[in-house]
Amino acid sequence: MAQVCSNSRKLLIYLAVKYQGDFGKVLTALQLKEDIETPYEVVEEVCNSLKCKTMTFLDYDYPEKLKKIYRPPLVLFYYGDITLLGDQQKTIAVVGSRQASDYGKEVTEKILSEMPKDCILVSGLARGIDTLAHEAALNHRVRTIAILGSGIAYCYPSENRHLYEKIKNNYLLLSEYPSLVEPKQVNFPQRNRIIVGLADVLI
Repeated sequence: MAQVCSNSRKLLIYLAVKYQGDFGKVLTALQLKEDIETPYEVVEEVCNSLKCKTMTFLDYDYPEKLKKIYRPPLVLFYYGDITLLGDQQKTIAVVGSRQASDYGKEVTEKILSEMPKDCILVSGLARGIDTLAHEAALNHRVRTIAILGSGIAYCYPSENRHLYEKIKNNYLLLSEYPSLVEPKQVNFPQRNRIIVGLADVLI
């Protein structure tokens, strides 16, 4: 049974890599039983080639919060502390304009400076409010999760490399897109459903 579960898990990862995290294509491949035609050695090679870590919908610790959203990610690629996704964690999402006003900056700083240290900030590492929220979280020692709209190894926007590395090494960097998948416009609404799904409070 354990071997079957392990093989099913690896198949999900293989398909997520093959179809670049596209939920619809992965689901179609599963429905068409594409796995029957895929040599196990190929699946194993793809899984072993990943430099990041993975969590799948089949894992016992997959967040219940995400199971309730539309099209829950079948595979999550990540760097960092996956325990931050624990269902017992209090998570606050801060999202906003890519062109942050002075008022937006002030409010974001105030929210993070007053946020209880047992809470976790989740945002999207985008320009504007997302960037300010992650920076304020790091400055005030608030744990933070960044959800990417690009592949887990693709830092976007590039000017946020310093934030990407700090969150990767100290907290949690997460994406449903593998490796170097480039950011596409369609990816960001998909990314947002994960942010909202994880959040107990959305600001």
